Amino acid sequence: MKRFLPFLFILLIMLAGCLQQNPEKITDSFVLNPYLTDAKVSETMQYVSKGQFAEGLLKVKATYNSAYLLNNYSYYEPDSNEDYFFEPQEGYFYLVVNVTLKNLNEYGVMTGANDFSVVDKEGYRFYPKSFHSDKAIIMIDYIDPNKEANGEMLFEIPDLKKNLLLQYKLASGYSWQINVNSLNYK
Repeated sequence: MKRFLPFLFILLIMLAGCLQQNPEKITDSFVLNPYLTDAKVSETMQYVSKGQFAEGLLKVKATYNSAYLLNNYSYYEPDSNEDYFFEPQEGYFYLVVNVTLKNLNEYGVMTGANDFSVVDKEGYRFYPKSFHSDKAIIMIDYIDPNKEANGEMLFEIPDLKKNLLLQYKLASGYSWQINVNSLNYK
């Protein structure tokens, strides 16, 4: 019994520490403040232009091709013979970003839209939402060696956010700047 007292004591300290921590303030399920986590924007960030690629971990080349804005979109589901209509919550807009991912490895890699995020100058990070489109890039996809995947991702962004950075987790030292004022609505 005495052998277990130090372990029990450590366990109680760990539980007490977990219960005393304040939860992060998250204003939206797709937004988090990287200053509260280790997801900070690097101070040594290298900016690449639209059409240029960034290559990082796992030898996957990511290229930001284009972007546009949407007020809403609809999707026809042939299996259910239903039309679905989507619009952003009030005070937000949809940002659609087209990217290409090329696997330069001799083995397959799992990557996709989930490895991208958009960051504003205050450090808030926005992740892609499910996007029902024929052109959508899959959230997580297996890309064969020396093959590429191309498609669009949908982000829901607050109206006041105009200068954004597109980041790819596997090339974390690089960002593409997106000026929302220069984009067109489709």
